[in-house]
Amino acid sequence: MYKKRSQYFFKQTDFMIVDLLCLFLAYTASSVFISNALEMEVSPSFRRDALIVLLLDVMVAYMWDAFLDVLIRDAFAELEACIKHALRLFMAMVLFFFLNGESDFYVRGILIECILIYVTLTFGGRLLWKAYQKNIRNKTGTLSIHLVTTKKLAEECIRNVQLDPTERYRVAGITIVDQDCRGTQISGIPVVSTQEDLIDYICQNWIDEVFLCMPNRTTLPEDIMRTMRQMGLVLHMNVSEDSDLLGKKQSTGKIGGYVVLTTALRYATSGQMLLKRLLDIVGGIVGCIITGILFLILAPMIKINSPGPVFFKQERVGRNGKHFHIYKFRSMVMNADKIKAELMDQNRVENGYMFKMENDRMPAQGDRVMTGREKLLWLWDFLKLWLLEK
Repeated sequence: MYKKRSQYFFKQTDFMIVDLLCLFLAYTASSVFISNALEMEVSPSFRRDALIVLLLDVMVAYMWDAFLDVLIRDAFAELEACIKHALRLFMAMVLFFFLNGESDFYVRGILIECILIYVTLTFGGRLLWKAYQKNIRNKTGTLSIHLVTTKKLAEECIRNVQLDPTERYRVAGITIVDQDCRGTQISGIPVVSTQEDLIDYICQNWIDEVFLCMPNRTTLPEDIMRTMRQMGLVLHMNVSEDSDLLGKKQSTGKIGGYVVLTTALRYATSGQMLLKRLLDIVGGIVGCIITGILFLILAPMIKINSPGPVFFKQERVGRNGKHFHIYKFRSMVMNADKIKAELMDQNRVENGYMFKMENDRMPAQGDRVMTGREKLLWLWDFLKLWLLEK
């Protein structure tokens, strides 16, 4: 039975444990140092605070994918990643202790010294752990895999498989499907069979996993694939080798029963989406408060300059084609829509996506005061849309 390897954040649990250990040591050391410097005893809430700091570290690492590509980062990139993670963690700790009413000199000193020690420890810890994993991988624990490919792709496939630090595969043998290369070696790996005698070779040798690295839209004959499945082999098939997709984020999934490859310039993790939503809600609330204050000033101005309602209501199309209404301070005359239809021939925008004309007579008097502020009310629209979205 093939055990699917964990993905994303939980795939690097070992690095998370190393990171938490370094943070605990840094927080403990900084608490002792600052307490001795100020001739004070260590805070009685040390255990509680240490636990909260560790939980904040897990939350920050999860939201920002702190260990994404950790195995392929060089020393400089690792140092940069450690500093960024430490700064985010520091801001989270400062916010928590401030909201908890613990922001005196003693706490600030502990947090600052903790972060400085933490960056040093976690940077060294990550490098040492990566070196240890590489050493273990070179000695034992490497997974053996049989490569089935073409003569043209063989060398590149071997290089990509063996140089990938995120997996532990070792190419044990090669099957070339388009030429008879038996008895030769490619990148030091023996070519042991052709497509015709692949099944015979598998039956006579110990093979658990097979990697089919074939050109786009080609595969082995169905009878060979069916036989390998019936033998209980684990089959890995490359989905795409399109060079246009290199460097882009890819993942596999299912749509209507079809296995699909999803490609995007960037993926947002569930933690990042949660953070984005929280920022949207908090920003919308703050914006509504500001709009309420401006309403006391702008509402009388609108009423004086142009009789009619203070707010302009319009239907818009949002995410997934969902219709919603926006509200903004009215800066046009009451019949602006009808006037616009009559003046479309004077529109200066050729494609018609916008309406701009010289000597526009639709804005209400005093619109220069209002147009710069009317969009503040849109914050309410976005807040309402997010809160009501299912």
